[in-house]
Amino acid sequence: MSSYSLSVITRLIETVWYNITAGHAELQEKVGEGMRGHVLDLDVVVARREGREEGREEGREEGADNKLVSLVCKKLAKGHNAEEIARELEEELATVKDIMNAAAPFDPQNYDIESNRKKWRGEAELAQDETSTIAVGI
Repeated sequence: MSSYSLSVITRLIETVWYNITAGHAELQEKVGEGMRGHVLDLDVVVARREGREEGREEGREEGADNKLVSLVCKKLAKGHNAEEIARELEEELATVKDIMNAAAPFDPQNYDIESNRKKWRGEAELAQDETSTIAVGI
């Protein structure tokens, strides 16, 4: 059997195996042990697993950032100053001031948390640059 045929068959087996055991980590582990780890070590499976883990971590970080921005904005709307907010939230004063600067252009009674987070983290400029690149490329 050629190496190409073997790689095609291996990919097919991996795809079927993955679809059958998706969402069942314990079963994947047992099947992997039974197959001496050959299937679990395929690049596609490893890449999928790492991609999911990275995505979850990014989601947790964005969620924590959104919560912090939300709390800072709520306290701003109530008239608290940066020092009070930093003390109450047990955050660095510089972090609170950065969030306040990102929130400054928005209506204090109606802060857009996602836009504030993106501006605070510097993602707003990246999104605009990507949009400009796409528009120019059309």
